[in-house]
Amino acid sequence: MKVGSGLQYLLTDHLGSLVAITNDIGSLTSQQRFLPFGQARADVTTPNGPSTDLSYTGQRDLGMGLLDYHARFYSPCITRFSQPDTIVPDPLNPQAWNRYSYALNNPIRYNDPTGHIGCDEDLKGKCISGGYEYKQKTNKKLHDELDSFVEPERVSDSEMVYSYYFQKLAPKEIEVLRNHYGLGEEPFFMYASRSLARSTAGKYYPDLDGSGFLQNDPGDAYRHAFWSALLTRTYGEDFARDFTTAHETEANNEPDAREQSFMDLHNNEIGIQIALSNPNASGRHPSAAVEELEVQIYDALQTGQLYVWDGSDIYYSDACPYCIYP
Repeated sequence: MKVGSGLQYLLTDHLGSLVAITNDIGSLTSQQRFLPFGQARADVTTPNGPSTDLSYTGQRDLGMGLLDYHARFYSPCITRFSQPDTIVPDPLNPQAWNRYSYALNNPIRYNDPTGHIGCDEDLKGKCISGGYEYKQKTNKKLHDELDSFVEPERVSDSEMVYSYYFQKLAPKEIEVLRNHYGLGEEPFFMYASRSLARSTAGKYYPDLDGSGFLQNDPGDAYRHAFWSALLTRTYGEDFARDFTTAHETEANNEPDAREQSFMDLHNNEIGIQIALSNPNASGRHPSAAVEELEVQIYDALQTGQLYVWDGSDIYYSDACPYCIYP
């Protein structure tokens, strides 16, 4: 998590509860501990309180004695949800029939990442409760889409061309630019949009590996959606879709290039739709009137509308192992 000009690292327990924060040299800056059903322990107060609203099992503390569990709110004080569950996730488990109970009344073992089912995770990150694999079930649609996905045909490194403003582009990208705008200043504004998308994503997600790029993480999903939204509001839907699709034909020799394109093209399309639904976020220069788009993209990320490929599996953006939002 980026704080000012430095980094802070969030440490969790086996349930995903935020229990400590360290700085970039590993020194403890704050800590907290919880009783079994989520009440904060008053005896663990040093050296400082938490600097984030992430709390018990990684959920957001709303500051009103309630935690946001996505589908509904949970009160650690009364150890119950404030609303009844809209489903019975496991009819064969009697504990699941109590529509207000938390984590099958077994909070030492289980957490509830969605507000619908108490579960623990196996070694592959699947949410399992009484044989019910929730995360695997919700990810089946994604895996089916990924299995049928046809990757755009990529060019080799030698086919990439230095073209506009010292940018190395694939031939299809150059073709889209020429067809839409010729050789004017549009490529400059387009790549200014790309830089703005990267810097905005960097506000939320630090460059942890020092590569200069956010890749295969929630920040990667955010910057693609935001970039395509910026292109849409500045140049229109057709250009945004044509160019972001052509962008995926650039040379990429990584073994998971196909999966990266699957994630990127979906997130690009979400960004396009968000821009179309926010006509007030308009302006020629990429820095003009971006606040509304920024908020809408971040909301899409938190609510699972985007896809995140983490280098090993594909997830909805509210369900991946690294999807903890500051």
